[in-house]
Amino acid sequence: AFGDYMTLGAMRFSVNDVGQYFFAFNLSTQTIVLFAGNLSAVLMPALMKLSHDPARQYRAALSSSRLLTFIALPLGLYQAAMAGPLIDFVFTPKWNPAKPLLMFLSIGMAINTACIPMGSLTYAQGKFKFFTQIAAINLTVFVGFVLPLTYFEGNLGTSIAVMSYLVLTSTILFIYVVIKLGGRARDVVGIYLFPTLVGGVSVTVGYLVVSQMHFSVLRVQAFVQLATAFAISSGLYLG
Repeated sequence: AFGDYMTLGAMRFSVNDVGQYFFAFNLSTQTIVLFAGNLSAVLMPALMKLSHDPARQYRAALSSSRLLTFIALPLGLYQAAMAGPLIDFVFTPKWNPAKPLLMFLSIGMAINTACIPMGSLTYAQGKFKFFTQIAAINLTVFVGFVLPLTYFEGNLGTSIAVMSYLVLTSTILFIYVVIKLGGRARDVVGIYLFPTLVGGVSVTVGYLVVSQMHFSVLRVQAFVQLATAFAISSGLYLG
């Protein structure tokens, strides 16, 4: 925790650079906190009660991953695509440098959503040694990404590193847990494919349409872009 902030500080980047990253990181977590936070609070006790039936435990966690990914992943991609208008509408120009940081971080947070119920499942099964091993591996991967990218690219490099770390580790962990518990490859594909592919295309179409919109008042432009992109993206995704 906080290794990204500490790396920026240790490499003597400015307070503004660290602040922009801190701002973008916290903003990028809002979608996942909104859905995953509430789900985890309900899911963990439910999985604990099913400890006598591992098969039902697995099916419950898999269903939770499917639901969470279906909702939160495209919203995270939407947040990434619309990072610029979002900051323009809600915040002052002071935070403009955080736009690309928010974009990369939001992608990482979006892909990470599927793994959260599986993490709750392994915890409910009491696999604490496994958690310790995963933490050690994650730390190695995190450092391997963050140190060089931050050194060469500053807070933008940190954002790209964290995105890469989240995408890589969460996807591998999800696949490993599914296979370990007797799941099939189609379980993984079924959860990731539709939200990633269809959600990505839907958000891209919405972004391309609103990128052609221009108004004299920036905040009005941002609001219209956000609303229009959401309507187009959600219509295509759910249609």
